[in-house]
Amino acid sequence: MRLGAYEVDFLWRPQRLVVEVDGYAFHSSLPDFERNYVRDADLEDAEYRVRRLTWRQLTETPDAVVSRIRRALGSS
Repeated sequence: MRLGAYEVDFLWRPQRLVVEVDGYAFHSSLPDFERNYVRDADLEDAEYRVRRLTWRQLTETPDAVVSRIRRALGSS
């Protein structure tokens, strides 16, 4: 999903919440790591909250992930 210059994994536009899923296969290099920080800062400057989670968290503890996202959505 597009948000300005970025493609984001999940977006709740009314709540201004972005959730990014980081798998090691696609986010393990130094340039990827640095790019994520720049991207988060840009989105936060645009008044979006960014929550990151790993692919492992998503697949191994989905209930915890859902709870975390629900809390974030409730605090907007």
